[in-house]
Amino acid sequence: MRVHAALLSTLSLLPTVAAYGCWGECDPPQENFEIIDEPCCSSPPGGRPLPPSETSWAGWTCESACRDLYADRRGWSVMEVTSCELVLPEDPDGPGAEGRITCTGRGIEYYCEGRRPLDHVEAADEGCADPLGRYFAAVAYLEASSVAAFEELAGWLTERGAPLELVRRCEAAAADERLHTRWMTRLAEQHGGRRRA
Repeated sequence: MRVHAALLSTLSLLPTVAAYGCWGECDPPQENFEIIDEPCCSSPPGGRPLPPSETSWAGWTCESACRDLYADRRGWSVMEVTSCELVLPEDPDGPGAEGRITCTGRGIEYYCEGRRPLDHVEAADEGCADPLGRYFAAVAYLEASSVAAFEELAGWLTERGAPLELVRRCEAAAADERLHTRWMTRLAEQHGGRRRA
């Protein structure tokens, strides 16, 4: 029973361990970035709407503004902000008010959505004009790939005499991924996308 508990405890940590390392199979690209004197933090109607957590640009921190701008421009996530200077206008909540930011840090293309099955080939609907259609088609494809990945894992665990509970959890996860595949495929189709086989 102790081995069983230890195995379950170890498996419960996997999402945390895999978040950035992804088992060494899909380490995402990283880069140093520099944003120099860029406009940011525009209040409506002059630019981006306020983030949901904010009621005033005056409460917007330099680091949050840097993360937001980098994500908007690059589409990646900020791992670390190493320097940051934010200059807001005298009336940051006035219409069309705009701030300026200079910051540096390290970014990461966090794309590791999970374990891929053997012989996995990335695919997306490149023929779709709508970016949402392409995005949901790519997500639907990955969800479908997850079905195969969980089925492979269930088979691998069974072959090695793993506890039946773990095998059943993999089978349940595969069933969940089938449902996710259907949802994402519908969303892709609503935006003109098509999930590849």
